[in-house]
Amino acid sequence: QDVVGIVPRVQALGPLAEQVVQKMMTMRLDEYLANNGSHQSSPEEEDSSSSSVAAMMIIDRKMDLITPMLTPLTYEGLLD
Repeated sequence: QDVVGIVPRVQALGPLAEQVVQKMMTMRLDEYLANNGSHQSSPEEEDSSSSSVAAMMIIDRKMDLITPMLTPLTYEGLLD
């Protein structure tokens, strides 16, 4: 988020991905409260227009077992 700004829409698929999103939101809120110290507006309202990424999806590896096998480097490693 330091590079692209705050991503306004974050979704998770799988239990571990949900924990990652929860931790990310907690850190986002802590940083916002440390910088502003007030509850006037949410962090999404302030920085959503400056983000170059509209949405982010975090997928738990337990939910997506095929994707690691699709990269050429992984396939080449299996052949060795």
